Parts: sequence; structure tokens; C-alpha cells
Amino acid sequence: MEKKLSKYVLVVLYLLFVLTGVLFVINDYRISLFMPLSPIIYTICFLIVYRKRRKAFNSVVVVIIYTMFFLRMVIVPVIYVASGYTSVIRTASGVQYLNEAVMLVGFEFICVTLFILSSKKIIDITSYSIVTDIDGDIKIKKYVKTIIVILISIGIICILLDKSVLVIVSTVFNRFTDTEQMNIKNRQMLIEVKEKSSIVFNLFIQVVFYLQILIPAYVISYVTRKRREQKNKGFILGLLVAFSSVMIVTNDNMNSVCIMLACLLVMFSAYEKKMAKVLPIIATIVVVFVFLFLLKKVGYNNGKTSFSDISKVLCAYFAAYPNVSTGFAVQYNDKIASFCGDIVSGIPYMMVFFPGFPKSVALYNIAVHGYSGIVNQIMPLISYGYQYLGIFAPLFTIIVYNMALCLEEKYRKTDKTFNRMLYALMFINFAIGPCIFGFPSTIKRVCYFIPLLLLIKINKDRN
Repeated sequence: MEKKLSKYVLVVLYLLFVLTGVLFVINDYRISLFMPLSPIIYTICFLIVYRKRRKAFNSVVVVIIYTMFFLRMVIVPVIYVASGYTSVIRTASGVQYLNEAVMLVGFEFICVTLFILSSKKIIDITSYSIVTDIDGDIKIKKYVKTIIVILISIGIICILLDKSVLVIVSTVFNRFTDTEQMNIKNRQMLIEVKEKSSIVFNLFIQVVFYLQILIPAYVISYVTRKRREQKNKGFILGLLVAFSSVMIVTNDNMNSVCIMLACLLVMFSAYEKKMAKVLPIIATIVVVFVFLFLLKKVGYNNGKTSFSDISKVLCAYFAAYPNVSTGFAVQYNDKIASFCGDIVSGIPYMMVFFPGFPKSVALYNIAVHGYSGIVNQIMPLISYGYQYLGIFAPLFTIIVYNMALCLEEKYRKTDKTFNRMLYALMFINFAIGPCIFGFPSTIKRVCYFIPLLLLIKINKDRN
């Protein structure tokens, strides 16, 4: 394991050396003097953890954290600068505070690194094997099966009441083949259905969200339970389930990707030797799939993709420096009211009871576009932290990562495959979250995961 880790580290250090050099050469120091510091900060923090607490990289959460920050602090800045500082930000705020953005994200990453170095949770995590005990109690309780059947029944009832709710569901093939005009039409239909049948629409969204998770979890659990009798068939079926989990998608594309990653992780824990043999192939497939999906977002199918377009979508997806820079330009009239509005907007159905609160995302999009009326960009979590907590800006990020580590520990402790699948989904979401989601999105995921934790408890305690 140590030898494999050393090989990966050498590759990472080589990439860091090359990309840092490229950034130093192509950076326009009149626009951002501190931009080349980004990969240097990343390299120093990475090496400190590798030297002082190498076992931390046995944690899946820690690997995801450093992978996401590698994209955010090294890959995306190089592409952003090489594209001529192109992003989705329509105003000067995208470059006005770039130096401050580099320092803020660098400070966030330093605090995360200190958290990883000092966390006792990581020691507890690495003391448990990631591999599932083949003789463990992996049967699913009948109460869980009943809940899945009830959710399917509710979904069918929603469709019978209003067939138009099916507009929220599509296939991944539609994502790759639909034209820009078709996407606009689908969004218009989505808005119309939401306004016409809001209760049924929102209920159907919740049902689809949970069924996307529970059905693959059930099948994966069945596969691993049968692996002693049908080793090859079970392994192949498990891989099919993992990749088919991204076939049906909703507006929350990241949820489908996280489900696929959770399936693959649980498959690795159950079929370690078999998965190790095909891991490079699987990793390549996943990376290529995500890359092509992002390219589709910028018009690849229409033959219009340019380097600048790629920079736009990467900056928007990974809370890059121009987006963080714009966070400094957000103007608040009442931060307390906005903080309450951000919390309310993150909790499902709360906006019905507490309408009218100002929200940071609306103010942020004014800074992005220069006018109100469009809300299509997510305010980075670190920007929320800066606006609400000042010098303690990374606190939100560290809280989320701590929850991810707690869930990974529970993942390793349980011998029930179904529960492992749910834990994996949750900790992968939280490990990815701070580099992609905002404050309300994080609260929303916490709320959505509470029923999953209750389901785990039911599956654990009842006979």
C-alpha cells in the first residue's frame, strides 16, 4: 500500500511542478499578482500531511478533499488564466478581488489541512478496514423493504394525479443529445409544472431522490449477499447497477454521480481483489464520463466548444477564484435577515411558511450579472463563511468535512451492505460539497440525509 501511495504521490508532485511553472509563465500579474501562489499553497499543505500523517490518505474522505482542492487550486486556475480569465461572471467583480479570493481559498485549505492533521477521527477511521466482512449480517430488514414499496406506490400515485411531473426525470442520453432549444423548452415545462401542481411536484421530487438511492442500495446489498454462491455473476451485476445509477437523472446531476461513486466504493469493499484489477479502467470511464458531460454543458455536441467555454463551466462548477472574488462584491442590507433566508431556503418546504426573506444567492447573482432577475450561479460556501463569520470563514467547510469523516467511520464500522451504501453516499456528498455547493445546498443535503440515517437505524436495530 505504501509503495502504491508513493507512486501516486510522485505523479501528483510532477503535475504540481509542471502546472505551477505554467501558471507562473502565463499569468497576467496586472490582473492577479497572487494567482501563482495557489498551487504552491496546495503543494505545501499536501506535503505536510503526507510527511506528518501519511495514514490520513487511507481515508476516502481525505482523498476526495485533496482531489477536489487539486482541481480547484491547480487545474482550474491554469485553465482560467490560459483562457484569458474567462468565466461566467458578467461584471468586473470576477477579477476585481482575485488576489483576495486566492488568499481566502488558500486560508480555507490551510485550515482544512490543520483539521486533518489534528483530527482524532481520522485515526479511528483508519483503524477499521474498508473491506466488508463476508460473514457479516448483510440482510435487509423487512421494514426497509416495506418503505421502498411505499415510496414506489407514492411515486405512482403522483404520476396518476399529474403525469406532467415526469418532466423532472430524464435519461443521461437526453443530457448528451438534447439541443440548447430543447433544454430551454424542458426548463419552461419544469417551471409550468411546478407552478401548476406544486405539492404533487415537490412530493414526486422527494420520492425520486430517495428511490434513486434506495433501489441501487437494495440491489447492491442483494448482490453482495449472494457473492459466495455466484461470485462472477454477482460482481458483474453489481457493476451494472453502479453504472446504471447515472442512467436516470434529475436536475440534480451531482446526486446521480455520487450514487454511482457510492455503488463503486461498496463494490470495492465487497470485491476488493476483483475491483483492484479493473480499477484503472473504471476510473478512466468515470473521469471520461464526467468530462464529456461537462463538455456537453458548453455545447460540445454542437461543435462550438472552445477553451474559454471550458473555463466558464469549470469555474462555475468548482467554486473557482472568479466566483469567490464575486463573493466579496455582494452587498447586504441586513445580514441577519439574509442568514435566516439562507437557512429557510435550504430546509425543504420552509419557504412556504416563511416567504419573503432575502437570500444571499439572489444578492450574489446581482453581483454576477449586474442586475436582478437571474439566479443561475451558486455562491461558494467559503464566500458565505467570509460574509457571515469573517476571520472564521472556513468554519462552515470544516464542519461539513467533520460530518463526512463521522459518516465514513460509521461506514467502516457497519457490516450491513445496505447501510454501507447509504453512509457512502452521504460522506461522498459531504466530502465533495464545500468545493461545489453553497450554504443552503449544504443544509438541504443535511435535511435530506436525516431520513436515510433513520432508515439505517431501522435496518440496524429491528428484526
